[in-house]
This record gives sequence, C-alpha cells and structure tokens, in this order.
Amino acid sequence: MQSTLLHLLRRPLVLRPPTCAAGTAAVTPFIGLRFLSTCSPRLAAAASSSKKDSEATISKSASPLFEDAIQENEDKTIDTGLPAGLDSLAALPANETYISNSSYTISTGDMQYSPQKLNMLARQIKGLPLKEAIDQMRFATRKPAPQIVRTLNHILHNTRQIKFGDPSLPDRGLVVAQAWVGKGIYSHGINIHGRGRFGRLTSPRSHMKIEVKVANVRLAPNRGNTYQGKRAFLPPKKEARNVKMILPEKPIYNKWKKLFYDA
Repeated sequence: MQSTLLHLLRRPLVLRPPTCAAGTAAVTPFIGLRFLSTCSPRLAAAASSSKKDSEATISKSASPLFEDAIQENEDKTIDTGLPAGLDSLAALPANETYISNSSYTISTGDMQYSPQKLNMLARQIKGLPLKEAIDQMRFATRKPAPQIVRTLNHILHNTRQIKFGDPSLPDRGLVVAQAWVGKGIYSHGINIHGRGRFGRLTSPRSHMKIEVKVANVRLAPNRGNTYQGKRAFLPPKKEARNVKMILPEKPIYNKWKKLFYDA
C-alpha cells in the first residue's frame, strides 16, 4: 500500500480541461475568451460584454476623482517670483529695483574638498546673476568648480520646469542671493610613519547650498539682499573684530561643528 502511494505521488500531475460535446474545451472560470470562443460564441460574447460593463462602472466611479485632481492642479497658483500682474521684468519702470521674496534653493551634494577652500568659491558667486556665476565657475581652476557649474545649470533647468523666473531672459532673471557651505562626514585613516609610529589622515567633505531669487539688480552678498548701488558687487565692509553676525534668514545646521559662512 505504501509503495503504491509513493508511486502515485511521484507521477507528474497533469490537468486536462473537460471537453464539450463537440470535442472542444469546456467553459471554465479560468479559461480566457479565446478558449470560450472555440466552445461557445454566445458565452464569449456574454463574457466580453460583462467585462466592458465592469470597466465602464470603474471609469464612472473614478472619473470624478480624476476630474477633481485635474481641476485642483489647474487652480493652483504658480509662484513665478515676478511682480504681481507682470509677465516680465522688462515691464518694470526704468529706475525701479525688484527683488523677489520667494527663492529656489539647491545643494551640490558632498564633495571631497575642504569647507574653508569651498567657501572661497561661494564668496566668488554671491550676488552675481546666474549667467555670470556660471561663467565664473567655468573658468575657475579649483577642483569643485565643475560640480558647481553643473549645479547652476540644474538651477536653470529646474526653474524652467517649475516656471520660476522671467522666461523672456536667457538666465530667467535669476540672481545668486546666498551661497553657504556646510561640513559633511569626514573620513579618517592611518598614515604610517617610521620607527613604529603613525599619524592620522583626515579626508574632509563639504557641500554648498545655493539660493537664487528673481531680481533686476545685483545683490549685496550677506547684507540681507539689499541693493547697494554701484558697490553691490564688492565684498561687505568688515565689522568689529571677533564679531560674527548671523543672518536670521540663513538656515543654521551642524550646530556642534564650526559654521563656514561669512557675515
């Protein structure tokens, strides 16, 4: 008895659908429309009509949700950063200066570079129009300059996608309002010396965050983004010694580490 059961279990299981009177496959719930049509055209037509009715019912029940989502997306106001009621900065009066309250911020990501050295590049592009900042970094000889150029180009592409800025200008009227540097995670290693001694290797990492605004003038770096006339492109005046002013609008992070930005 036991050998008979083992023999039956070892045999492969073959599922054969039952046959109709005409010799074709019978109607079963798991057989497709192609097999239904071979057995009974009437059953195949009924199955196809029920499928269409179910799809129509789903579409009718789901259509208000899609319509509400589309209408909500159309009613959403897009913040272009331009003055209210104007489509271009050229429509402003000749002597009127404009700086948008809204801004767009992006980060370069961590780079294997010292934050003190990266801060020099941040000072170089603060307050400049986006096109001039790209040109400055394109001709810079520092190691992270190409990555900063890619980040600035990403700003130009992303603001075009979200319709931020003036579309009639090549740089969309964007100005680098702020650029600050943060420290990343440092990696450490062992520097082998002679006579059984060793030192510590430190590989610094840092990143730069760039904030752009829509403006028709150059911005003074780290002066609350106020227009200073012809001296707007010059570095700010030095304050009293050992005094570091922190702008309230600038985000502060890594509080347990030294912050690398100049005020």
